[in-house]
Amino acid sequence: MFAADVHLRPDAPERTERFFRWLEAEAPRSRVTYLLGDLFDLWVGSGQMRDPFYEPIVERLAACVRAGATIEFVHGNRDFLIGRTFERATGIRVHEDPIVAPYDGGETVLTHGDLLCAADRSYQRTRRVLRSRPVRGLGAMLPLGVVRAIGARLRRYSDRAVSEKSREILEPPDDAVIAMSEAGRRRTILCGHLHHAMRRTYQRGGVRCELIVLGDWGRGASYVEWIDGRYRLFVADGGHEGEGADWTEVTESSGEGV
Repeated sequence: MFAADVHLRPDAPERTERFFRWLEAEAPRSRVTYLLGDLFDLWVGSGQMRDPFYEPIVERLAACVRAGATIEFVHGNRDFLIGRTFERATGIRVHEDPIVAPYDGGETVLTHGDLLCAADRSYQRTRRVLRSRPVRGLGAMLPLGVVRAIGARLRRYSDRAVSEKSREILEPPDDAVIAMSEAGRRRTILCGHLHHAMRRTYQRGGVRCELIVLGDWGRGASYVEWIDGRYRLFVADGGHEGEGADWTEVTESSGEGV
């Protein structure tokens, strides 16, 4: 099972419940559940686990693992500071982005998705700086309140910058998708970040790769499952707020990212 871009935050409690209804029902029956980044709308360090909103979420995740679920997490652009303290507290294994899935013959890349937005050069420069060892070290030294304020400012700047960029800049270029597929060695890339569920096939010079994008949970919900040797992408119908969401499968689609 796979999900991405849940963006849990204090002002969206219904999203938290929607996500955990799905996770607590589906994760125990899955061999492994992957969360492909931006589980949290903002994560500034392990001190956040003591926050009144986040502490019960951490415990609820840990309860899923204690109940038998195997959960793996890949860093997103909003929560790349999740580290070993979170891993020990929840039992969720944390990975740097990207990883190669240890099944399907190793032919699937799991990534948050922002690395694919290669045309957005200013973002990629900022990404490298923020994830550098000196910046991470400074963040670990500063008081939680200071880091949270800096993170919130960066988040607002990011939202504004994205709103001003063209679709062409934000969409993954064909070359970036083919490159991440390692020239066809990996036949599938599974990601989030683009906030729109879709399936798209890329072909270049005899290389063929499918990109499967998970939608964000702010607009609804989506998940992917690997079953019987193939991927199936599902999005929640309009009744996603209720207990019994209806899910619709998404097949091949050109899609529109944001």
